[in-house]
Amino acid sequence: MAKTPSHNYNMPSEGTLDWNIPLNDNFEQLDSDIEIRALEENKGEYEPKEGTKYEATDSGAVYYGNGTAWVLADRKVKKLESGSSVTGEHLKAGNSSTAVVAPSVSSAFDSIQKAIDEGFRDIILAEEITEAGITIPKVPKDERQGEGYDPTDRFRLSGVGAGQFQTINDPGTHEAVIRAEDFTDRVLIENIFFDRKASDPGFCILAAKDIENPNTRNALSSNWIVRDVVSRAGPIALDGFRNLLINVDIANWSDRLFPIIGKADNETGEQLYDRYAGLFSGATFGMFGGTLSSKKASRSAAYIKSGAWSITGGVSFTNAREFRNDYYTNNVCFCDSGRGFMGGMSTEGDSGRDNHYDVQFGLEDSGDGPGNSVGATTFLGTSAFNTLNIQTQARNVRIQPFTDMTIKKDAPARIQVISPHDVTVEDGSYLPHEITHINPLEDGVYRVGGNRNSPQTTFGLKIHESKPDFPKEATFAVADGSNWDPTGSGNAALVAYDTDGNWKPIFEYSTSF
Repeated sequence: MAKTPSHNYNMPSEGTLDWNIPLNDNFEQLDSDIEIRALEENKGEYEPKEGTKYEATDSGAVYYGNGTAWVLADRKVKKLESGSSVTGEHLKAGNSSTAVVAPSVSSAFDSIQKAIDEGFRDIILAEEITEAGITIPKVPKDERQGEGYDPTDRFRLSGVGAGQFQTINDPGTHEAVIRAEDFTDRVLIENIFFDRKASDPGFCILAAKDIENPNTRNALSSNWIVRDVVSRAGPIALDGFRNLLINVDIANWSDRLFPIIGKADNETGEQLYDRYAGLFSGATFGMFGGTLSSKKASRSAAYIKSGAWSITGGVSFTNAREFRNDYYTNNVCFCDSGRGFMGGMSTEGDSGRDNHYDVQFGLEDSGDGPGNSVGATTFLGTSAFNTLNIQTQARNVRIQPFTDMTIKKDAPARIQVISPHDVTVEDGSYLPHEITHINPLEDGVYRVGGNRNSPQTTFGLKIHESKPDFPKEATFAVADGSNWDPTGSGNAALVAYDTDGNWKPIFEYSTSF
């Protein structure tokens, strides 16, 4: 009997006896040869005959029957164009080092923690989930230094969804949604939206140790990058080195009070608490863009407790909802903070109320440890210093405010304010001229001491023990009168360098310096 050349179907000749048998064989073979096209979820309704092809019309996945089950095809192509793809199926089908979390996909993980427990360190969240207690594993010591160390190792959690964000709901169990197990290095969390299923969510991200014991805290985070993250649940707290926030928007809606990590009450020694949106301690902290906002009654929207830090790119701090009279409130509080730079910052709370300030240096009921609450720090171009509350000492601070500025000063402060706007100080028991106002006038003159209502400023010249080596015409100096005595009287003198090349006395003091 003749056969078709491509598929070997029967071709019975005219008059062949029992011709219906070879034709029925053809139909049975056709039932396996012709592909089945239907929805992904309906493939269980069809018998997986040996060699039968099944194409899912919604996902594009292709399966072949092996007689008992449908097996996902493993195909290599030079170019693939697709409007959608079930990434969980593709990645879990092979030996990918990336795990996909998507509870509705049978072959993907149904929780982030399960993917971590399976050893995955690169995780894609592809569907909304409700989960807390997600524990980022520690970096073993022998992998951080010496043999086995790989600087490319990193833990990454990325959300993929509409607008490139994916949602993790805080179930209200009081656990942090994401936390560090121990010291963790090189962590990237991006494109995640934290939402809440209860009114008292915990931290959205917590990388700090012993947070309720102010005397024993230890750093847990190093080289963390939190990028394009939004929270409408709880706050974020990072304690460690070289941590960076990029375009992070945290609005803390929790009813709970959270530890102000590392801060104890001066009188009782007990841990201090607040409803802040962010707390960052350690060193070499950076923030670019974003918003930190506390939505319930709180001391501050954010605490900066870092050395060698920078905040720029347009950052807003907002303590905007409700009010409590039992302590000062502010939009951002700097304490134990030094060697910093801030530019492009705004505060948006109601600074017109009593005891509420745009910025605060130090906590009023807690010591700030060794050193200064704020030191060696520059604030440039910030619309944030309408009101400043200085509660613990500040040294070597330079501020360039955007508007008029009022300062409440209850501690020593060495601050230089450069501004054409008014600067007034509500002085405490410390020297009024600790705040120096310099007004750059429009005619090019810098008025040291500022305006008439500015704090008192004393202007002084250096006392010289010898003639300046490179004098210029019309420059001034103070001679000490003993090592350098231009008047020959043994008294100190204010002198000016004349055009004839000599130092001429302007005023002679009554003794040497």
